[in-house]
Amino acid sequence: MSNLELLTPQNCTVIFIDHQPQMLFGITSIDRQLLINNTVALAKAAKVFDVPTILTSVETKSFSGYIWPQLTEQFPDTAPI
Repeated sequence: MSNLELLTPQNCTVIFIDHQPQMLFGITSIDRQLLINNTVALAKAAKVFDVPTILTSVETKSFSGYIWPQLTEQFPDTAPI
């Protein structure tokens, strides 16, 4: 693969890491709602173009909470790891 090859569903993956409520508290460089909207837009684009997608999170039951529902709604058949 050269550096100039286009990204395709066969040679890339989108990975959403730690998109959880508690993780938003440390974000100050962008409006939090805008961050959520941009993330969901990327998720929708990945879905439309059939790009393999992975949802992953740190511990969910006590500290960080579950992955944003706006994100998991885009991939109802994908279990977070």
